[in-house]
Amino acid sequence: MLGIIGFYLYDSMMLLRYDEVVFSESFGKWTFAHPDNNLRVRHKALFLLNPLTPFKPTFRVAWSPNDSPLAEESTNELLKVVSLTRPLSIIVMLLLAEMVLVVPAVIFTRGTGPLFLGTLLAVYLTILLALGLVYANRAGLALSNKRFAGLAFDSLACPPFAINMLRKITLPKAAGLNPVAYAHHHFTKECFADLASKIKERLNEEMDYEEDTEQSNALKAYHDHLTELAK
Repeated sequence: MLGIIGFYLYDSMMLLRYDEVVFSESFGKWTFAHPDNNLRVRHKALFLLNPLTPFKPTFRVAWSPNDSPLAEESTNELLKVVSLTRPLSIIVMLLLAEMVLVVPAVIFTRGTGPLFLGTLLAVYLTILLALGLVYANRAGLALSNKRFAGLAFDSLACPPFAINMLRKITLPKAAGLNPVAYAHHHFTKECFADLASKIKERLNEEMDYEEDTEQSNALKAYHDHLTELAK
């Protein structure tokens, strides 16, 4: 059980640059998360995705003072990914329940006999169901055969990695998105204000170390822009 939990938590960790956050969606509601610690690896912050919410489509985004205006195509692609992965969310939650609730219960009550082997079979069948769903939608998700093969190998070779299957598919799908503009349209007012506040904290840190006057002015202008949007 320590192995299952350990591998799952390891697989849920990622490194984020100072200008990166993660967006997540659940039942039409958008939220964000970012590192709240000072743990750094190669100048990046160590971040743990919420272990209790692997069912949420999660996107890695990066903000910049030079972001292009929000394109309708980018928004449509993001919402398309959310729609296509909705059934996978249910399977992922089933897999999480099997591995952290059912498997321990069987081990502690029945040991490692036939029932335990049957439980492992159910886990693998659930993984195969998830992979089948992903394969069927690989074109809509722009998932190459090579990427799918890697995802399948990780999931079958180490079942705890399969719990993060949805996240592994969605995390890179928002590259190029203007996250501030998207959040301004799709987040609640309070959530967007919180995001703007976190980004301004990062901007203040950068401005303290920025020596180039032109770049410093660009950061300040972006800071003021966020202040106006959050009103």
